[in-house]
Amino acid sequence: LRYIAVWYDEFLVPGENFNENIEKALRNGKLFIMAVTPNTVEDGNYIITTEYPMAISENKTIIPFEMIKTDRNELEKRFKNIPECVDGNDGKTVFDTIIKKLGEMPAKEKNAEQEYLLGRAYLSGIDVEVDTERGIKLLESAAARGSIRAACQLSFMYLTGNGVEYSLEKSSRWSEREIEILKDKYSETRELEEYLFFVDAYISCAGCITQHINNYEKARGLLFDAIKFITGYKERTKDEILCVKDIALCNQEIGKTYLREGNTEKATTYIDSAGDYFRKSIKKCFSEENYINLVKNMLLQIEIVKTEGKGEEYIKNCEDMLKSVEASVSLFSSMEMKQLYEEVYFNLVMLTDDEKFGEKRLEICKKWVKICRELAEESGYIVHKSNLVRALSGVGRRYYQAGKTEEGVMFFNELMILVNGIRANQLTDEIFREQAYACVFMVDYYMENNKEDKAMSYAVKGMESEMKVENLKKEDYHIRLALSEMLAKAYHEKKKYSEAKKYYLQSIELYEYLTDNDAEYGNDYEHLNEYGVTIDRLGEVYEEIGAKKDALSCYEKGMEVFRKCPDCLRKFKDIAVCAGKLYNIYAHNSDLNTAFGYSLMAKEYWEKAIAIEKEYKSLLALTYCNIVLLEFYTGAKKDLNDSIKAEECKKKLEELTEEIKKFN
Repeated sequence: LRYIAVWYDEFLVPGENFNENIEKALRNGKLFIMAVTPNTVEDGNYIITTEYPMAISENKTIIPFEMIKTDRNELEKRFKNIPECVDGNDGKTVFDTIIKKLGEMPAKEKNAEQEYLLGRAYLSGIDVEVDTERGIKLLESAAARGSIRAACQLSFMYLTGNGVEYSLEKSSRWSEREIEILKDKYSETRELEEYLFFVDAYISCAGCITQHINNYEKARGLLFDAIKFITGYKERTKDEILCVKDIALCNQEIGKTYLREGNTEKATTYIDSAGDYFRKSIKKCFSEENYINLVKNMLLQIEIVKTEGKGEEYIKNCEDMLKSVEASVSLFSSMEMKQLYEEVYFNLVMLTDDEKFGEKRLEICKKWVKICRELAEESGYIVHKSNLVRALSGVGRRYYQAGKTEEGVMFFNELMILVNGIRANQLTDEIFREQAYACVFMVDYYMENNKEDKAMSYAVKGMESEMKVENLKKEDYHIRLALSEMLAKAYHEKKKYSEAKKYYLQSIELYEYLTDNDAEYGNDYEHLNEYGVTIDRLGEVYEEIGAKKDALSCYEKGMEVFRKCPDCLRKFKDIAVCAGKLYNIYAHNSDLNTAFGYSLMAKEYWEKAIAIEKEYKSLLALTYCNIVLLEFYTGAKKDLNDSIKAEECKKKLEELTEEIKKFN
């Protein structure tokens, strides 16, 4: 039985003609086997009306296997000249009957179609043990001998990785074989099934070659051949509805190859042409499929405009597309259309991610969340819930940054509720990441509203979520850094120095990673300054716990970082403060010469700060620094007998006292 091909209607695939394929299988088969049950004799049964008469007309050997006891008189009435039934529940009897009937027939070499069916049987385990390797070999043999369906099946399997390894290269190879068979046998066909095989093979093969081999010229050659074939079919059959749509699809694929090459001019020509054909197709056939094709084409047009940097034209294209999609959504409410709608709004949100778009930007954000909610509620699929999490996080951030903090927090709260309702085994990196990002803003919100405990709980929650992300992206390091900084400051204020130290060290590690691995981040002096401040704060923690040596190391490193920043008020203040801290430690350690150097540095940078911004506090800081300096010199006179320095300090103190009187 290893070489017996079994066919039944499960082998039919979407798009195939049911009656034609059954007729073809029956004509090629040796035996016609009937499973007899009481349902078999019911009025309108397909076996009565079609299959049995066809088997009789083809002179096929008929074997009825009685699976459930059935009225013999009724059976003979419905099926003229039906042979005696065989007990279908006795395996040995079934086997022996089939072998006997086959033995009575002359041997005949398997044809390509039989090999295809047998291959499908081994792949699916239909009446045989599953043997994938043998099934593939049979399909390959059938395709080599001219079976279109075998070549098509192999191409699809490698394209999807269904039962075999995923391979665009092998998928394209079998699509090319399918095209060879079709060209050889059916280049002038009028049959719809053969036409569909032809067009699908061309487009599938071109797509695989574009994605895997990057041979755009070869892919375009196939697509131009496809257009030529479609045009010929249209002339032969006058089927304009189908052909106009397929010409549009080919033009779209040609446009994609040019887009991948970076040739936006030619990409525009073909993708615009595809749009024109899709519109013609809609006029000829008002269907959801045609609307979907048109909107997908518009997304490609937007990608071109985005690539060329034409912001205003991009907005116009998006708005035109939205009108088309909104009109179609009102007519067609399928999941696919809504998913496309969500993609449109996602593109718009990304495009308008700039304050210059004002309220329009926020309106688009709301619509994006709305369609994501509908998809998540209707389908319940995790992919749609994940998209809703992404939308709530992104829109919440945009509202928050636009100064509408309460509305932003509403979106973040909805996100938290949604994530809590998702099963643990469905949570993904993206969900964890977006939840952590939302927590960053929630911490900021509650800190601004003086709710430190609430802020702390969100910081902890955010860090817990972020640490569950397995496949890290650049943005994960930024989120972790923000949360780590927040936790470090919070624990520092609560005088929980052990926890503060842990998160300051983690923040420093993240700063250093981003500086080394993110060129944009490393060249941002704002981030460099924050890095220095974090090191400085770690030094304060070390001072609090009595680790003076570690504190000195941090202050010196912080000073080094601050010096790399461009001159500005913030830099001068930070260096002055850091120098003052170093002065204090060295002074307390009786290293007066080193302390003196840092006090001079503090004085120098406070003076630079005052030169930019003459504020009372800055001047007081300068005064304080110099008074400390005087105290040092007084000590110097006592301990080092340095009377000259002491006199200089005394004079400076008198000058500063006069300055203070002016402010008072």
